[in-house]
Formats: sequence, C-alpha cells, structure tokens
Amino acid sequence: MIGSEVDRGTIVTLYLPRSKEMPESNQSPAASGAKRASKERGWVLLVEDNPEVAEVIRDLLQELGYDVVGASDVASAVAALQRQRASIDVILSDIVMPGGADGLDLARLVRAEYGEGLPIILATGYSEKSQAAAEEGFTILRKPYEEGELRSALAEAIRKTRRRGVVGAA
Repeated sequence: MIGSEVDRGTIVTLYLPRSKEMPESNQSPAASGAKRASKERGWVLLVEDNPEVAEVIRDLLQELGYDVVGASDVASAVAALQRQRASIDVILSDIVMPGGADGLDLARLVRAEYGEGLPIILATGYSEKSQAAAEEGFTILRKPYEEGELRSALAEAIRKTRRRGVVGAA
C-alpha cells in the first residue's frame, strides 16, 4: 500500500507473510561445523551493573562460544567466584559501578586471592579509571567495543595466562 500527500511525504507499507520455519543455511554442513569448532570455549564471569548492557554482552559472549556467569556488583562477583572458581576461565568486569567497590577493586582482590592464574579484563569508557588499571597491569577494553575487540581481548588474556603456565591455579 502506498499513500502520498503533497508537502507531507509518502508512506509505503509492505506486508510480508511470517514463516515459522527456520531459514536454510547457505553453508555446507562441513563449513558450519568448522565455524562452530572455531568458537572459543570456556566460562566468563561477567560483572556488569547495568542489566541491559549485561544482556547484550552476555549474548555477545555466548555468540563467541563462551558460557557466562553473571554478577551485578563486586560482592556478587566474589560470591560467584567462591562457588565456581574451578569453572571460571576469565573475568570481564566493568570498572565503574555504583556502591563502595568498583571493577578495579575486584581485579585487585582477585589478583591478591588467586594470583596471576585468573585473567581479568576491565571494560570502561572512562580514561582516568583505565589509566590506573593499566598501570597495574590489567587488560583494558575500551567501551564501546565491538565483537572482534572482545574476542581479541579474551583470547589474549587467556593466552597470557597460559604462557605463564598458571591456568587453573588457585
């Protein structure tokens, strides 16, 4: 349907039928299997106080092939670590969070408790906070970031830990 009014513009309405079937893939089964095999594996502790942002990042991490444990603040992140430390491969935490403790405090606590055996990535859009974290040797991921930047940061953090030979050390 097309409607037009002088000095107001044109409206085009297009109705398409909805399908309940999944679209067929253009890839061969071998190619889609290779794509799945190339995804990362592991558990990420995601610490993000904004529920909408956390949902987007969780979906992105899952798309990359990671399983996600979520926490909305430092206290719940510490509790999740105590329950699931053996499963957590990397921590991805926002630096700026409301309340008494922030992501940098969490990173310091994790480093003191677990040493270099648990990689930590701190995400922020604030340069003054990221400068302090970088000076202490933490990996910084600048917001807003894209899937490729997240993938690289995760891979590098895990790779550095493996090079030091401390993966899984608690």
